[in-house]
Amino acid sequence: MGGAAGFDASARGPLLTHPPQGQRDHQDGEVVAPPMVIGRNRRHGSADLPVHDPATGDLVGRAPLAGTMDVDEAVAAAREAQSAWAALGAARRAEFLHTLAAAVADRAEELATLFTREQGKPLVEARAEVERVRANLAYAAALVPALREEMIRSDSESLTFLAHRPVGVVAQILPWNSPLILGAIKLGAALLAGDTVVSLPAPSACLTWLRIGEIAAGLLPPGVLNTLSGPGVVVGEALVRHPDVRMVSFTGGVANGQRVMAASAGMIKKLVLELGGNDPALLLEDVDLSDALLARLQHATFRNAGQVCMAVKRIYVHEGIADRFLDRFVERVRRIRVGPGMDPSSQMGPLHNAAQLERVEALVEDARRRGGTILTGGTRVTTGPCRQGHFYAPTVITGLDDDAPLVQEEQFGPVVPILTFRDDSEVVTRANHSSYGLGASVWTRDLPRGLDLAARLEAGTVWLNAHSAWFLDPAAPFGGVKGSGLGREKGPHGLWEYTELQTVCVPLGEAVGPGGTA
Repeated sequence: MGGAAGFDASARGPLLTHPPQGQRDHQDGEVVAPPMVIGRNRRHGSADLPVHDPATGDLVGRAPLAGTMDVDEAVAAAREAQSAWAALGAARRAEFLHTLAAAVADRAEELATLFTREQGKPLVEARAEVERVRANLAYAAALVPALREEMIRSDSESLTFLAHRPVGVVAQILPWNSPLILGAIKLGAALLAGDTVVSLPAPSACLTWLRIGEIAAGLLPPGVLNTLSGPGVVVGEALVRHPDVRMVSFTGGVANGQRVMAASAGMIKKLVLELGGNDPALLLEDVDLSDALLARLQHATFRNAGQVCMAVKRIYVHEGIADRFLDRFVERVRRIRVGPGMDPSSQMGPLHNAAQLERVEALVEDARRRGGTILTGGTRVTTGPCRQGHFYAPTVITGLDDDAPLVQEEQFGPVVPILTFRDDSEVVTRANHSSYGLGASVWTRDLPRGLDLAARLEAGTVWLNAHSAWFLDPAAPFGGVKGSGLGREKGPHGLWEYTELQTVCVPLGEAVGPGGTA
């Protein structure tokens, strides 16, 4: 997911009881970090991995630091558990998913608070993400019918049917921007399919996912879900290269996605790669510039400080409405309240880390040098409660050419360039002139015209009069084309990514046909 960490997502004992969750050290305010879970064991690692609050710089907690031996043991535990897990059948596996979904709901406020502290997004967004964990696990549990065998031939000579078989051990590598919802989407599909999982969240936002793994360890059979924490350059690479890992599901930046592909090529692993986007929004001249529409566009652009793979990254406005749109949109953006995520009045939190802040700042400075006009924002926010964190003002820029880095690259921050166009063919050509192809949107009152443009846009998902709104629908497959990745997540199509399709041929009279259930 653009700036997401991806490949750099850079004392042992039996797992019998759980300590009080969310407990703090009253001397320094640190959260008692959850352990990694490897098979039957909880593990705190040989060293610690500090996790800091991006709004204050304070230490939130110290996560375990895994090494290659931990990777080997986690993969071995997943491999040992996989056959028995698959043998339970999809209906029984779905029951486990329902149980885990309910347990996450029971701990929702604790998880959301911890997530805001380590990731930075406003608490209201963190609560929504925890709720999507529950919803996506529950949705996956309802997909049992999607694993039924499919008859493709039945005649006097033979029966031929298709079956979805588990892949085996799956490595899941999560980014720092939305690890909970993405982790749940991947986990639900893999576990229902009969796979077992080794999961690695980004080291800078790993505590909440480790907590979910600890919750799961008390509910799932040992080895079904194993959680690790540590730098992707060590732990992620060891996972991807491990010969017993049959599939890698990765969300992160393009460069790291290419590394995952290269590292797995020698063993021909299955891959699902979601590698970010540079989503265009096309506003046609007949669009209704209502407060509701502008609110939807603003939310799609600046949610999570723009650190969303399918956020609006560039806006193309028909020249006939450009002035009117800019006046109203810029005024809305100026009113966005920036502050720490734990402050209920904050509408936008900090960027997640210093490197991402510096990248956004550099793109804006480059745009300024190219003659771009900054209509609002364009600076760090360093006053009041924002003085210690990675805050950047919501920014709108005009006057850039299509080849400017801010237009061509994924900024992954609260900055959006506005460009104008004259006709449909022109804007489609310009919108498609990108190495990315994750999402796009068309805003118009003319539905047939909007659908025609959608069919011409090179994107895995196209919205009309909204953008990213239905990402929250767990039934809608999501993924990209071109540099935005391979495969799909969510819905039956996302579930099938975690299976191997097997064709079964039976000569008539020598065996019965399929039972019709998973």
